[in-house]
Amino acid sequence: GFDTESGISVAWCELKDRNISNEERKRFFEEANMLKKLDHPNIVKYFDFFELQIENRQSKYILITELVPSGTLKTYLKHFTTVKEKIFKNWCRQILKGLFFLHSRNPPIIHRDLKCDNIFINGADGSLKLGDLGLATNRRAEFAKSVIGTPEFMAPEMYDECYDEAIDVYAFGMCILEMATGEYPYMECSNVAQIYRRVSQGIKPEALDKVSNEVVRDIIERCIQHTKAKRLTIKDLMKMDFFKEEEKKPPLDNNLASDVTFSIKILNTVHDEPWNIRLSMVFNEKTVDQREERVIDFRYFYLFDTCQSVLSEIIDTNILPQNLSLEIFSCIEKYIEQLNTAKRESETNKEIFSDDPTGTSKTILPSSCLHIPIKLGKRLIKVSMFYGDRDLNRNLKKKKSIGEKDS
Repeated sequence: GFDTESGISVAWCELKDRNISNEERKRFFEEANMLKKLDHPNIVKYFDFFELQIENRQSKYILITELVPSGTLKTYLKHFTTVKEKIFKNWCRQILKGLFFLHSRNPPIIHRDLKCDNIFINGADGSLKLGDLGLATNRRAEFAKSVIGTPEFMAPEMYDECYDEAIDVYAFGMCILEMATGEYPYMECSNVAQIYRRVSQGIKPEALDKVSNEVVRDIIERCIQHTKAKRLTIKDLMKMDFFKEEEKKPPLDNNLASDVTFSIKILNTVHDEPWNIRLSMVFNEKTVDQREERVIDFRYFYLFDTCQSVLSEIIDTNILPQNLSLEIFSCIEKYIEQLNTAKRESETNKEIFSDDPTGTSKTILPSSCLHIPIKLGKRLIKVSMFYGDRDLNRNLKKKKSIGEKDS
């Protein structure tokens, strides 16, 4: 659906009246109100809820939630059977962050039905959100003491109707198992009774034998321990080296950017609109092999652009180190000033200006330059980088440039 007040697309979830009692109706509104207060990037946002009267004195209970357009993690796993370890870890971290948020509420909130079908993915940025929290409840609620969930992901204590947030850790282990193998836990069972018998006896799913990564297998086994006291906690999992986030490396080590040579030139003429400008930076190192050069071709619309706006867009792409922003700004500003002067003079003298007004030597891209076409918006045309190793040509002959399509 579409929320006309906020102007955003939303999901409309209907819960049909199954002749629920007044007590159950009261609990629904209590839980819906609880869900509405939750606000976390890895939890599907619940905007509103209400009761809708229909025929024969029946009611529908409506939940209005955030719309996650790319579907569930389950659907993704059906289409992409192999998941890279980096993506796998990123998914796990996001699930853990969502669970940690729920479990850190006062009182703790238990999801109770965590599975890949209830984890939604945003294909645009790869973010995950825990959804279908209709069964979630706080640990102190009596409503939690009931057998509700998906058998393949249910911890053994759920059948005893007495459990806490440790059941979400168990379900998380089963989610990892499905992500690692592409198989639903206990696929070898033909009915719910068989699943219950294996779970209650502490028999692990056969899919566990298909997990080739020993670290992942160990994590799964420690999450799905039959005795909940032996399971890892969400905090334990988040502290594990396997799930720690990798440190984001800057585009260039700031310590290596102390000696930089700039050159800048126009690629068309001052009479063209926009100006196509090439900015080249050579990061000089102790040895030739360590030298790095970055070349950026960008457009400058002289009628309305400013040096600051151009610089901001270039810096935002994370192509250049921010510690050089002043030097880059000064370089662009001086050059644009000279271009404006040259344009005015050429219009006065009716001359076509096309040479480099700075008098600097022309920037020639060497044959070993690696062109990287990336989506940079309307401003940037191309980014090129090359390194001191002149043998790069041999590698480029064997390997296509990044972003180049197969013929």
